[in-house]
Amino acid sequence: MSASPAIATTTIDSVDESRVSAVAGITGSTDNPVDEDTTTAALPVLYGGVAGSKDVGGCGTEKSTVSTCNNCVATNTTSGDNGLLACNERRIHPTLQLRLFVKSDSIESGYPMATFVATTGTVTEFFRSNSSISKNSSGEVLIDWSEICPLMTTSSGTTGGSDTNCELTSGTDQVSIKIRVGVDAITNGVRGGTLESDESTEVQVILRNGIRADSSGVSILDTADPAVQYFEIGSGDKKAFIKDNLRATSGFPQANNIKFRWVRALYEKRESSTTPVWDRISSGSPHRDLEISGDASTSIDLTPRRIEDLDNNSIYDFKLAMVDAARNVGYYTPLADHLICDGGSASDSPETGPECHTARPSEVVGVLEKSVNCFVATAAYGSPMAAEVTTFRRFRDNFLVPNKFGRQFIWFYYKNGPIAAKFIAESDTLRAVSRAALWAPLKFAKFSLTYGIAVAFALLSTLILAPPAVWFGARRLRSRGPRA
Repeated sequence: MSASPAIATTTIDSVDESRVSAVAGITGSTDNPVDEDTTTAALPVLYGGVAGSKDVGGCGTEKSTVSTCNNCVATNTTSGDNGLLACNERRIHPTLQLRLFVKSDSIESGYPMATFVATTGTVTEFFRSNSSISKNSSGEVLIDWSEICPLMTTSSGTTGGSDTNCELTSGTDQVSIKIRVGVDAITNGVRGGTLESDESTEVQVILRNGIRADSSGVSILDTADPAVQYFEIGSGDKKAFIKDNLRATSGFPQANNIKFRWVRALYEKRESSTTPVWDRISSGSPHRDLEISGDASTSIDLTPRRIEDLDNNSIYDFKLAMVDAARNVGYYTPLADHLICDGGSASDSPETGPECHTARPSEVVGVLEKSVNCFVATAAYGSPMAAEVTTFRRFRDNFLVPNKFGRQFIWFYYKNGPIAAKFIAESDTLRAVSRAALWAPLKFAKFSLTYGIAVAFALLSTLILAPPAVWFGARRLRSRGPRA
């Protein structure tokens, strides 16, 4: 797998991904983001995320040379926003060693090696193997992160943005370094001692923490933050899902020097039906990371949208957080926002106000289990993926599922819909009649999804009441007869 132009003979064969936060630009990696963030095009990138304290959770007790550490833990519960700490489940620490495998298809025999060449021309040797490798064989390169971090530079080229503990200085979001990795050739029985251009390739290493947090490490969402600012939760059979009305600040998912790659949905299960548990949600709560596509200027999509393996007939409260390409986590939904739904306010009661951040999974509202659940519409339009069927499904998820009477209608429809759908699917005439019959409901569904169901009902009421009103008015005028 090549890490340099086609004419290059030295390649990075693989990266030990347990020793980095993320990898980009190396074919075959299990974590290879599209449009990776890099200051130099076409270079493979190794991310080191350092959000949160290096002394919290596993990062305080389990530092080793062979794996990253996890400081996304429940450190505060039932304490408002205090448990919403910036963190990283694959955090870099100074004890850790970076591990690469390199090979050459032209050097008959040589030693794996890694160096850094400063702009001044000074060469720092990071690693020189004592074991030689042959042509097309992989050799190991090991480098301590504590050696790399102090040599990293900011975007302006200045050093001092990081120290031997791999901690970024105040006001610095990101530092990086380009490391030369290759095979030092053996010529006439002697190794060269340096890496020439035809013996090596480059890899970019980025140390990153662009998550804003306060002095205690708490990172809650502010209206100016480059993050999702509004979301709603829907319910399904043993699952919840993020509805498709996400809103974010301009520029999202781009944030400072890096893109957010995932939205993290964190949740806790209620112990009683009326007492919300938003204040129990912390950086260590159960969660699912949903990959981001699209942007705030068009539409934001998540893959998947579902949070599965929940218990039916239970109640779950949710928060969101943002996760960047270096797996740094922050910008959690603050406690004050949990009742601010469209049409709601922070003064609403949890028992009577809107519950757009709450899921109530049940078998009755298994809205995402099978795409054929829209039985009649699927039969009428010929495919569960037809645009019309998708519109009905979105209307169901957004307006019927959250409503008690809507769920009762879904239950009735699921019980009787397959019978009608069978007859419709077997007849071209019935399919045409069904499409005609569904024209008005389809328009109503589209209007509701675009402008809101209240506006749709107001328009529908006007259309229904207008003809009788006109007829009644005309009749009264005729009954009066012509004036003298």
